[in-house]
Amino acid sequence: MKKISFLTFLTFAILLSSCNPNRIYEKHRKNFTDYKWNKTNVLEFSPVIDDIDAEYQIHIAFRHIYGFQNDAIDLNVEVTTPSGDVSNNIYTINVRSGNEYFGECAGDYCDLEQIIQNNYKFPETGTYKYKITQVTNDDPLQWVMEVGLIVDKIVTE
Repeated sequence: MKKISFLTFLTFAILLSSCNPNRIYEKHRKNFTDYKWNKTNVLEFSPVIDDIDAEYQIHIAFRHIYGFQNDAIDLNVEVTTPSGDVSNNIYTINVRSGNEYFGECAGDYCDLEQIIQNNYKFPETGTYKYKITQVTNDDPLQWVMEVGLIVDKIVTE
């Protein structure tokens, strides 16, 4: 039964991700031993930005096992521009309210995407470096499967 649920979920996720032609970057990190995210495990992403006139939505993708105990997680997102300027921001990713999980759950796996920046304009072209660290009170954070960074170009017509 779990194989069928996982295959259905995987097919749905592939179809869903292929539907957005404005998605310019999407990477997921899966290196969580025993589904635990330690504070020392820094996740790195490197989107390339070619159009500084456009506005973007930046999302954090979070996949966890059903039964995840935290209502929210706090993430430190460090961004280094191509010219070397560094900024840090803390974002709260809301995972659940009571027993209701946000996002989509299929079988034992839950996925959610949360916008952390909307209508964002990158200041320069080139490769940006994103480093994401979990900064919740829990170390390690249990039941984490994947964390991703997604950048979508906002197209106005």
